[in-house]
Amino acid sequence: MISQSLQDSIHRFIYAPGQLRSEWLGDDVMSIYMRRSRRALTVNGEMKMWEAIDFATIDVDPDHRGKGLFTQTVDHLLKVNPLPVLYVENAAEFLLPCLARRGFIPHLTLLGISSSMYHVTAINTGCDTKTSSPN
Repeated sequence: MISQSLQDSIHRFIYAPGQLRSEWLGDDVMSIYMRRSRRALTVNGEMKMWEAIDFATIDVDPDHRGKGLFTQTVDHLLKVNPLPVLYVENAAEFLLPCLARRGFIPHLTLLGISSSMYHVTAINTGCDTKTSSPN
């Protein structure tokens, strides 16, 4: 399970006054790099700019790898992200099926499919796109 302190750090980043652009977050077991972005993505055949939270990097302590921390972090981000898109940047190939099962879409580039995937929460879950903290 991802620690409460990391969950709190994620929440502070997402709902930060002035909306921080990017930040490393972490605890004793892992660190993650997150950023806010705007991405040109195609959804339902239409290309448009979407506000996103990018889950750009994860570094897990070797003793804790393979225990589901990536999956738990993605699930937590899907639950708390108030923006319309969660973007997972350059995921390892073995993680792509896990993301696809959660409704992530491969990001197509001019060169083909990349290892980045995105989840459009505004369409898939009916979430609104407000960025104020629920607390």
